[in-house]
Amino acid sequence: MAILCILGCRKAPEDSPPLPQAPLEPSPTAMAVVKEGDLLGTILDRALDGEDYRKALRAVDSLIGARRIRPGDTLRFYMENGQLVRLDYTRGFKTTRFYFTGDGFKAERITPDFKRRVEFVRGEVDRSLYLAFLELGEKDPVLIQFADIFGWDIDFTTECQKGDSFFFVVEKNYLADTLACYGNILWAEYDGKTVGKHVAYRYRDDYYNRAGQSLRKEFLKSPLKVYRISSGYSKNRFHPILKIYRPHKGVDYAAPSGTPVHALGEGTVVFAGWKGGYGKYVRIKHPNGFQTGYGHLSRIAVKTGQKVSQGQVIGYVGATGLATGPHLHFEMFKAGALVNPLTVKTPPAEPVPPEAMEEFKNLVSFTDACIRKIRNSADQGP
Repeated sequence: MAILCILGCRKAPEDSPPLPQAPLEPSPTAMAVVKEGDLLGTILDRALDGEDYRKALRAVDSLIGARRIRPGDTLRFYMENGQLVRLDYTRGFKTTRFYFTGDGFKAERITPDFKRRVEFVRGEVDRSLYLAFLELGEKDPVLIQFADIFGWDIDFTTECQKGDSFFFVVEKNYLADTLACYGNILWAEYDGKTVGKHVAYRYRDDYYNRAGQSLRKEFLKSPLKVYRISSGYSKNRFHPILKIYRPHKGVDYAAPSGTPVHALGEGTVVFAGWKGGYGKYVRIKHPNGFQTGYGHLSRIAVKTGQKVSQGQVIGYVGATGLATGPHLHFEMFKAGALVNPLTVKTPPAEPVPPEAMEEFKNLVSFTDACIRKIRNSADQGP
């Protein structure tokens, strides 16, 4: 957090020498903005020749990666006496600055001096949580962070109702009074008609309820971010292609082709490939005797034997195998037997450690007092 110190001073005598001036930042000799489909070598070739081109390519590739440049990244070139002496590579608010001397280079990372503010956001759902955030002037990153905090208990796609309220305290980083990026949500609350009230306290880089129980659970609520359930778990469902009644021991999520599919929990991929009527299929083995399966994928993004983390993209929605249209067939196994994914209960992550409980309780008490004060001030108005 930047702290501005204002010091009193006396007027300098008229005959005193002038105060030294800070050196002016030089202007770049040339500048390039990465566009979709651009290659690093092509961009550098337009701005540099010969040895300067080779030095710049080697430097940028070593720290950023020639294949990792992104549309919107900016390169600024600084020349002296016809030779490259400096190159600034900027992505977002961060700059990697390269200095060139002889055949070598040195580099430094430059991050702007943000002014951090802690602010509260309060709103009510009308049409959707997403639109409610937009109407308050908030951006996607904080909505994603908020949804992720409660994502193990609330499915905001299907359980969000008109009249639900939300309230959270968040760090915001500013540059010249312009919001540059968000920090962490420090406290959050969602009060829903169908899901009840959920409160989250941030403590040691994780989120807990008032009792110190972790909000994270072994499995996510759903393998998709946006979807509708087109067919549930059933012992006797009419198959639309085979035209027969047969068990449907899984859940079908209708979603557009190409929608990312996320691993419900951490584990190891035990199968990734073609599996008959399931089409392109992924099976993941999780701790505590659970396995999850993902069928009808258009593309698989993992390999057999690969370790995956909770929420990692493992494939994309498709219509391979016996499918009438794009959807995800999702199934869950417990001790080798198929179970209903919508009703299975999984344990939460570790709670606050006993030796840290007193500190956590003090944090909860302090936070609750601050929230009451904020609520009262907001309700009373200016």
